[in-house]
Amino acid sequence: MGLSKAIDDVPRFPTHQFTIPIDHFHNESRYEPHTTETFEALYKMDDTFYIPGGPVIVNTLGEDYLDAHWLQAGLLRDLAKATGGLAVVWGQRYYYGGDIVRSDSYTKENLRFHTREQALADLAYFSQHVEFPGLRDKNLAAPGTPWIIIGGSYAGQTSVFARIQYPDLFWQKLIDIANTIFASGNESAIQEFKGGFGAEDVASNNGLATFFSLELSTEYASDLKWIPRSRTPIDKPGGYCSDITSSHIPRHVTAKQKATARSVIANGGRADETETLLPSVLHWFERVSGYFLVLCDSLKKLDECLSDRTPSPYVWIQCTEWGGFYTGYIAGSPDRPEALSIATTLQNPTWYIERCRKTYNFSSSYHGPDLERVNKYGGVNLSAPRLILSTGSKDVWRGLTPLAEQLPASTQPNPRVQNNGTTDSPQIIMAGAGHEWDLDDIPKEKYTDAVPPPVVRDAQALEIKTVQNWLVEWKDAHC
Repeated sequence: MGLSKAIDDVPRFPTHQFTIPIDHFHNESRYEPHTTETFEALYKMDDTFYIPGGPVIVNTLGEDYLDAHWLQAGLLRDLAKATGGLAVVWGQRYYYGGDIVRSDSYTKENLRFHTREQALADLAYFSQHVEFPGLRDKNLAAPGTPWIIIGGSYAGQTSVFARIQYPDLFWQKLIDIANTIFASGNESAIQEFKGGFGAEDVASNNGLATFFSLELSTEYASDLKWIPRSRTPIDKPGGYCSDITSSHIPRHVTAKQKATARSVIANGGRADETETLLPSVLHWFERVSGYFLVLCDSLKKLDECLSDRTPSPYVWIQCTEWGGFYTGYIAGSPDRPEALSIATTLQNPTWYIERCRKTYNFSSSYHGPDLERVNKYGGVNLSAPRLILSTGSKDVWRGLTPLAEQLPASTQPNPRVQNNGTTDSPQIIMAGAGHEWDLDDIPKEKYTDAVPPPVVRDAQALEIKTVQNWLVEWKDAHC
């Protein structure tokens, strides 16, 4: 156990396996029945810039693919180049990091080992036992070698929590109409509304409502990336916002679709705004029904495709530890803004908790995720020496981070975002940036004056300089 071996034929960046125990906590009853079985964790590495004495820098992937592009451009590569480090892309358990269970076996029994503390223990075990191919004579295990852990989103939480949980191992870390119709209880109006999207056979109103938000949030998140792409920006002609706010009826609309849209507007309590809202509703019908075709296998019934009870590692961690549910709200209610919610009020914690209970067959004693399993690391007050916190001002997940604009369940501003942290532990909020902007990059020969954006270059430069300072500190403490 502990030796690594390549399992594919990628010439430059093969995928390696590393054997890890499935259960690190045999004294914790929540993992019963316990097991002594192991699984093969997966990782890729690049020693191009490695200099003896340099650090091991690990990008702890979460939902992202274990892909070689992380080694070819981005913060991981830049850090390795600047520090003489070994770059490692690490896949976490249950995502793209091993073979604990098959994707068609996401049951409560098989997912019981999918927790934050088990994932952190994986990383700790890996750091202490791995022998990297071609470098087995270098003894790069922690704590004898400085390990720098980076990551974004779920992986970012892992990297931060690893620094806190194992400080001796890791030297650092880095829609109004829909609401009215659904709430009315008028089944005829609800079915007519569904028909506008071609979704008459979808049984779950909540599942359909969730899909409305998914279509927008997916496009919004994809749009908020700085890397040049061919898709239409969300606010440009042909983009989501442009279509939904258009005053022009979309092409190829039938008389029946127009009649349905008019009826939907009236049933939604906006009859006096019918002519104004008609183009928007028709574009909404068109975009959402088109997204159904993209997302759903045409051989499946739409109701099956939009099932709100599909088990997955991501949903499991939401249900058991993290939460992070996408909920709607009533404008102007306590702790909520006056602006209308993009998500419908059918998306509420009660519905999500019931979905979790049904999806994983939880008992009646289940009342939602145990948020303390995550908040115990500090919550909004999370801090530690040698810890970089970074986010974009427009990151859709920012509200769930220590750099949120407001304090939890409050309209009060978060005081910690009023400063930039310390030299040892900077806090970076990239103006106008989205999710994980500082992790991405493109080949240097493709740089222009505007790409990457200055906020990304500044953030990456500060992150690299900070890590270099940490390594000077490490050498002073260990030499």
